Amino acid sequence: MSQTVAIPAMLLVSAFARAPGRLRVATAGISAAMLAGFTGLLLALVAQPIAWAVLVGFGQCSLPWHRP
Repeated sequence: MSQTVAIPAMLLVSAFARAPGRLRVATAGISAAMLAGFTGLLLALVAQPIAWAVLVGFGQCSLPWHRP
């Protein structure tokens, strides 16, 4: 589930973050989603496992921003 969300999110967030000044907003949103997703998986896995997996997937969309 997380990979299903991460692949389209990579394209959308990369296009959003291209504009000047939006990289910080995108990074903060991705970080918050990853933190919320892993916290949910650790504390309330049974409650909403698909929601936590979606948040983790959205948090993984920063991978293509790596610059050598």
